[in-house]
Amino acid sequence: MRTSLKDIAEYTGLSKTAVSLHLNKHQLAGRLSAATRAKIDEAVKKFDYVPSYTARALSSGKTMTIGFVVADLTLPYSSLAAATLIDETSKHDVQLLISATKYSPEKEIKCLEDLRNRHADGIIYSLAMDAEVCNRLARAHYPMVRVFSRDDRFHSVENDFTEAMRKSVEYFRRNGAEKITMIAYSNEEMCNSFIKACEWAGCKSNIEPVNSLDAASINSCIERISRNPPDFLIVQGPLCMTVLKQRLQRYQNKFPCIINIIDNWEPPPLRDEMLVGVIMCYPDKIVKTAVETLLRLINKPDDGSIPRLVMEPAEFLLSWTGDSCEKNAIDEVKRLMGYNSAHNWTKA
Repeated sequence: MRTSLKDIAEYTGLSKTAVSLHLNKHQLAGRLSAATRAKIDEAVKKFDYVPSYTARALSSGKTMTIGFVVADLTLPYSSLAAATLIDETSKHDVQLLISATKYSPEKEIKCLEDLRNRHADGIIYSLAMDAEVCNRLARAHYPMVRVFSRDDRFHSVENDFTEAMRKSVEYFRRNGAEKITMIAYSNEEMCNSFIKACEWAGCKSNIEPVNSLDAASINSCIERISRNPPDFLIVQGPLCMTVLKQRLQRYQNKFPCIINIIDNWEPPPLRDEMLVGVIMCYPDKIVKTAVETLLRLINKPDDGSIPRLVMEPAEFLLSWTGDSCEKNAIDEVKRLMGYNSAHNWTKA
């Protein structure tokens, strides 16, 4: 017969309330003495007690699960985001339910509805979601947090490129830039920061949209900028830069310097003569903030102090050939990206 909470209480001589407070890690459990908590833990181990999450959910109205919607888990970005979310939610004793849309709008709607029907307490998402479903969830005040971009209907956590972009453009301006082009495939906030930084520095800005996974798109982009080459380039994503560089060889004399934007879990590109620095974002910070925000929305739905938008600042790091790099910046890059120790970066 399965051991119940009542059995643990009778064995320890404590009330069911006291046992429940400790096992559910309630904030009032801190009032229990260390000896009492140890007695409960000993009984749980002795009888191999397994809490009933169904009973806990019925009692608290919460399932202690949150959902995460991705397009395709085979993509490095999605799998690393999911792995980071699993690590972060486990710190809060919360289970993560992952749904993949496979790029299907119909599947996306089903994923969202299934997560809600399975009583997930809230959802973290990074996709452009179906408007009708979003509006319905917003009207129901369902806890949702968007990551890496903003959605006015829900709480959002995204990168703040303002200062990093300003320093990048300022660096190019000091080195004679009159016109800077940014090659980007997403992120309105990043593009706006680039335009404002160029206006502030007094140089011309140009944004070239590109699909980093489409060779024709990249070739077309290179042909356009080669006809009127900028002084310097800012390129979003190491993958995009790698593909670009393969096609830039015949134009290399026209594009002497590149700053690469690393805004997801992609590793920094190998250092070469064209790369002078990176704009480094920290996706693990966004995930951590998103989980904390979502749990606050779940546990304190009437808390008006929860910010609707949280901006995590990016950082501009210069390539450096010497040994006098700032250790903290290097260690952060290595920790987040598993970067080759032979390549060093320092704050600008």
